Amino acid sequence: MYDIVLIQPPVSKQTVEEDPRILSYFKALQQVGSLLGDSPLEPNYGLLTLAAILRELHFNVAYLDLNIHDYRLRSSGLMMTDDILEETIKDYEARIFGISYMTVTYGMWGKRLSGLISKVWPDAKQIVGGIHPTMQYNKVLNECPHIDYVIEGEAENSIGSIVKYILEDKKPSKIPGVHSRFDLNINSYGIIDKYVLSETPNPAYDLVAESNHNFIPRIYSSHGCDEKCTFCVVSDFFSANKKVNGRCYRKIEPALFEQHFYDLISKYDPKFFCLGDLTFAHDREPTLQICKIIRKVKEELNSQSIWWCQTRADLINKELANAMYLAGCRQIAIGIEGATDDQRNRVVKRLKTATIEDCLRLLSDIGFEIQTYWIIGLPGDSEKTVNLTITKMLSYLSNGMAHLTHISVLVPYPGTMLGRNHEKSGIILDPKRSLDYSQYWMNCDPYGCGVPIYSTIDNTGKILLSSEAIYELWLLAISEAEKFYRSHGKGLGISLQEDSRLTF
Repeated sequence: MYDIVLIQPPVSKQTVEEDPRILSYFKALQQVGSLLGDSPLEPNYGLLTLAAILRELHFNVAYLDLNIHDYRLRSSGLMMTDDILEETIKDYEARIFGISYMTVTYGMWGKRLSGLISKVWPDAKQIVGGIHPTMQYNKVLNECPHIDYVIEGEAENSIGSIVKYILEDKKPSKIPGVHSRFDLNINSYGIIDKYVLSETPNPAYDLVAESNHNFIPRIYSSHGCDEKCTFCVVSDFFSANKKVNGRCYRKIEPALFEQHFYDLISKYDPKFFCLGDLTFAHDREPTLQICKIIRKVKEELNSQSIWWCQTRADLINKELANAMYLAGCRQIAIGIEGATDDQRNRVVKRLKTATIEDCLRLLSDIGFEIQTYWIIGLPGDSEKTVNLTITKMLSYLSNGMAHLTHISVLVPYPGTMLGRNHEKSGIILDPKRSLDYSQYWMNCDPYGCGVPIYSTIDNTGKILLSSEAIYELWLLAISEAEKFYRSHGKGLGISLQEDSRLTF
């Protein structure tokens, strides 16, 4: 019997996508190259980190990735069902089950998965965490009678204590950041940030490295983000840290990063890895040190690993870009979102078009493969502004300033600034569909697309784009990108060969 089983639920929609425009786009994108930082088969970094912490505390831990299991089923023409899930859970007897939820996975699986665990292992306790439970902890406890505890925010501090209390048959009523079914009013302290990043072990990748042929590990030189982009749920998630230490952004010292990186490369030497900082190069001088460390360790261990990161266009200069390239960075993701400064200003992303284009030219000249993020249906968007965004995206592809596209729709997650103040932000939520969390799709994965749950409005509240119109414009955007890929062939050749097992 395990002390605790940590579970990643399936992320994919529980229906088969049949729209040829969607299937065609993702197939064309797959043939051009792989979005290294957005692999649908990436394991849950947070859960594997908790597994490593719990192991250090001598608990017996298992990791169950139902998302990867679901993808493998799909390659055989099947998909995850309640019956398959119940049979799978029977193989994992444990005292505690810990589940990480995003909004859409909670909407699809929250009550179902909790109920199935309770059916198979009725005496086990259930802990949930992740972004959605953090934002909606009281609602989660009220909606799901089998869930016993919610951990708010990052769980590095609290996971060991709550597991210890449960295994000792005590009620963990005094652990900061833990919300209990036994008293819904206790512990609303927010996130206590005592667990220093340097003390957090590398994720327990040994739990997935052998079974996951598409293994792309992540390593971090910082956690959190100081930016305030209203479309980013992670900003709200980390902003809770301000209750304690005044910052949403925390960095790890370069010497400690070196220890973590050496351990990762010496154990696994992956073909690709992700430098998973939300905003890599946030602090320029420490970033230059990080690049030197990566080069040093790779040379010492004779590693040819290359890596991906995401950053902002206003943080990159020639010195830093060259240092990143020499350290093996080959793919960089840049958030552009919309065509104009005004579109970005409406979501508090203060980036000038000229700054973005200077950065893209610099990165292209050096030889990076550039991934660009775009959002169709930004607050206040009209058909005209979305068409400007599509035109801008195609011009960057045509001019070699971008090679890969990540095209999504806005998602006003519950509990975030955009979700709470949507009408003041330039959108209005569908009063019925916005209550169904299984509809909160970003539309950036072939198995997770749908009509948005909002419309865009102008300053008077007049609807500019209905949810259906946003969806049709998103389909137009991916269709135009697909035409470009079909006519211009491959990107720079950075590809996950294992992606071929994804079926469309």
